[in-house]
Amino acid sequence: MKIKEKQIADVGDYLKAFACTAVMGQTVLSLGLTTAAGQAQDVPITLIYAAIKFTAPAFICGILFSTMRTTTLQPALSKYYRQQWHVLGVPTLWWTLAYLLILPSVQQHRPARTIGQFIWQMINGNAAPHLWYNTMMLQMVLLMPIWWGIRRWATTVRRQCVLLGGTAIIYALGMQAYTYRNHVVSGMAARSAMALAGDTVFDHRWCDNWLANATSIATTVSDA
Repeated sequence: MKIKEKQIADVGDYLKAFACTAVMGQTVLSLGLTTAAGQAQDVPITLIYAAIKFTAPAFICGILFSTMRTTTLQPALSKYYRQQWHVLGVPTLWWTLAYLLILPSVQQHRPARTIGQFIWQMINGNAAPHLWYNTMMLQMVLLMPIWWGIRRWATTVRRQCVLLGGTAIIYALGMQAYTYRNHVVSGMAARSAMALAGDTVFDHRWCDNWLANATSIATTVSDA
C-alpha cells in the first residue's frame, strides 16, 4: 500500500498564488475602467491597479524559490534541461506558433513582417501579452546553474550581506537608468535618443525583467 507524501506549501507557492490572483485582478480592473461606474472611480482603481503590478517578479521568484527548495541536491544539467524543455519549452513553442499564425493581431509592439522578425517574436515573448511570462521562466531555467552556484557560495552571513548589498546597488542603478530613459530625457535629447535607437519604443517590461532577476538573487540567498 503506497502512502502519499504530504506536500507542504512554501513561500514560492504563496507567491505564485498571489501573483495569479493579481493578474486576474488586473483584468477585472481594466474591464471596470471601460464602464461608466469605473470611469467615475478611475483614480482609486488606477492606484489599486498600480499597486498589484508586482505579478511578473513575484511569479518568477515564486517558481525560483520552489525550484531551489526541491533541488537541494543539484541535478545533472542535461537531465534538468531536457525535463524543462518538455515541460516548458515545447508548450511555449506551440502556443507561440499558434498565436503568430492564427492570431497575429495580438502581437505586442511591432508585428512581424519578415522571417527574422517572426523568429524574434518567438524568442522575446511578444507573440501575445501573456507569453512574456513564459519567456521569463525560460530565462530562469537557463540561469539555474548561476542560482545554484550562488546558493553554494552564500553560506556565511558575510557573503550573504555582500550579495544582497551588491544586488541592491545593481537594482538601484537599473531603476535609475529606467527612470532616466522614460522620464528625464525630453525635447531634443529625447528626439536624438529616439533617432539613435531607430525609433524603438522602450519596453516597460525590461524593468519587470530586471526586478525579477534582482529579486531572484535575494530569493536564492534567503533559501541558502
